[in-house]
Amino acid sequence: QDCDNLASISIPELCKEVESSAIYNCKNLSSIHIGKSLEKFESMNGNLCPVLKAITADASNTNFASVNGVLYSKDMSVLYKYPSGKTESSFEIPSSVKNIDDYAFSNTSLENITLPNGLEAINTGAFDRCKSLLSVEIPQTIKEIGMFAFQNCAKITNVVIPDKVKELKSFAFGYCVNLRDVNIGASVGEIDGSAFSGCASLQSFIVSKDNNVYTAEGGILYSKDLTRLIRCPLALYSDEMILGDEVLVIESNAFQNCKNIKKFKLPEGLREIGSSAFDRCTMEAIAVPNTVEKIGMFAFQNCTNLKNFSIPNATEEIPTFMLAYCDSLEYLFIHSNVKSIDSYAFSRAKKLNTIECWIDNVNDLDMTAGYNGEYTAFKDIKEDCTWHVPEGCTEAYKSQPWWVSTWRIIDDLTTGIDNITTLGALTIEIVNGNLLISSDKSTVIRIYGTDGTIKKSVALGQGETVQIDLPRGIYIIGGKKIVLR
Repeated sequence: QDCDNLASISIPELCKEVESSAIYNCKNLSSIHIGKSLEKFESMNGNLCPVLKAITADASNTNFASVNGVLYSKDMSVLYKYPSGKTESSFEIPSSVKNIDDYAFSNTSLENITLPNGLEAINTGAFDRCKSLLSVEIPQTIKEIGMFAFQNCAKITNVVIPDKVKELKSFAFGYCVNLRDVNIGASVGEIDGSAFSGCASLQSFIVSKDNNVYTAEGGILYSKDLTRLIRCPLALYSDEMILGDEVLVIESNAFQNCKNIKKFKLPEGLREIGSSAFDRCTMEAIAVPNTVEKIGMFAFQNCTNLKNFSIPNATEEIPTFMLAYCDSLEYLFIHSNVKSIDSYAFSRAKKLNTIECWIDNVNDLDMTAGYNGEYTAFKDIKEDCTWHVPEGCTEAYKSQPWWVSTWRIIDDLTTGIDNITTLGALTIEIVNGNLLISSDKSTVIRIYGTDGTIKKSVALGQGETVQIDLPRGIYIIGGKKIVLR
């Protein structure tokens, strides 16, 4: 390994095994010869050997054969290694081959590869970093596609997954940056959340009508019953992504790196948001329904345009890095049902200057400390961040081991309006966190924030009712404090 001056190597005749990566990253290695007794030539051998042109085998070896410098099993059913220094632009895999071994074609410069009918398995990293490969037609006989199998095949534009494939494993097509369309066969029943990570040009998923597990709507991958949103293509553009009422779960990585969606509308009834589900998205705001019970770690990490966020009422545990690195986040609402906050949950939200926390028994809050005893959930937020807390709770908050002395605190949170109140000609109603205002006469409603700035100004006709969309928080209408939870 890492022998830059090595030009050739011959495996001794008594050697029975070459372990994985034993011959690796040898920049000037041009040939490998396998002796007659070798039984195992493990994966990764010959990788990152850019001028390797031939792997030959002793004719009397009963386990390996070499044809034109390509290493096979003796019966030609397994292709072990195509040397990455070979200069041909095209290669046709023999019809006898059933199995392409781990990293067999990794880092080769081939533009065209013909896979034979009868091929059954494409193993881990088999075509990893084949950056010149223009296209690939996967035979219908394929039953298995391994992890990283086609990762970083930068020129592939479309893929058809055969009907016999049951699983798409992690990063199977990861970072295929020009991949636009994926057709998923009838038997695929499990798709890893990272299978298409980094596919920046991916526009749509298409699923066989005979698939009993998955379907696609508008190019987005769902479970067959539409209750689970699996993956949104990275190149899908939308001014507003409106999810159907059927959706109960947004799976891990579902919208990760979807930078072309300006706004999301999530359905009431949504129950779960998976890990990294919205990681690195670019929306400025997102209203997470109060029905969401579980949010995964990293769920909204690196949403650098997000300005405000409200923890849903049903969510009791805040996971690690949930809103970390949200550089524009200024306002955070934490409801009274939250029982635990994990490390780095809101860390490095450098503009976070207002936290509205309704937890009245803060002594019972489980705030995770690191191995060195440091509390990092709010690490590196604004040093003069203002906390609004329930009346009478100032000292309880300031006595917590995680409290930072430079933070400001105001104990001004009271019950607010739960149902209906009347202010002169106005009737104000809060239904499921939504503000409904009606008036007996024509008027202009001005809604103020607690800092005195006008948040919204709405003209209302006589007898008219309007729904006003506002983030959760405290507002002033007609001199009355209104709390949207």
